[in-house]
This record gives sequence, C-alpha cells and structure tokens, in this order.
Amino acid sequence: MKALSIACALTAMLFASTTTSAQTRDPDLALKRIQTVLGVLNQELAATYEQIKTLRAARAANDCGSLNGQGRPPALTTEDEVAAAKNKAIAREQETQTQMDAAFTQI
Repeated sequence: MKALSIACALTAMLFASTTTSAQTRDPDLALKRIQTVLGVLNQELAATYEQIKTLRAARAANDCGSLNGQGRPPALTTEDEVAAAKNKAIAREQETQTQMDAAFTQI
C-alpha cells in the first residue's frame, strides 16, 4: 500500500511540475523530471515483482510441506498433530495469499 501511495504522489508531482512556466521554457528539464519519476516507478514495480516471486516460492514450499506419500508428516504420530500441522499450513497459505493480493494491488 505504501508503494502505491508513493507512486500516486510521484505521478501527481510529475503532472504538477510539467505545467510550470519554467518548464515550458525548458523542455529538457521537464523531460529529465519525467525520466526521474518513471525511474522511481520502475524501481517500485521491480521491488513489488521481487516480493511476488518470494511469495510464490513460499507458497510452493508450503504446498509441498513436510507431508510424505501417506499424507502424514513423518515426525507426527497422532491425528491431532496431523490436524494441527494441516491447520498451520492452511494459515500460512492464507497469509501468503493476503500478502500476494496486496502486492498485486500495488501494481
């Protein structure tokens, strides 16, 4: 959410700064400012993309989990332990999905 508000602020500054009389006289200055703003936006998008890649890797690791072929983690012996492990995996999945949704919203 922070990146989105920064991007909105930068975009607003870009449009406000391109309408000043000084920049009308110096188009190179306006172009440099536009390039600067676009560079910052590009960095924000790259950081968000890296966050999404990390979340996808976490999701894949959570999907694989520590369950073996019988559907039961090797270290767990009781049904309650198995249920607790599955609940933890579901909670991790939900948290990862929430973070991923937030990252896609930033874009």
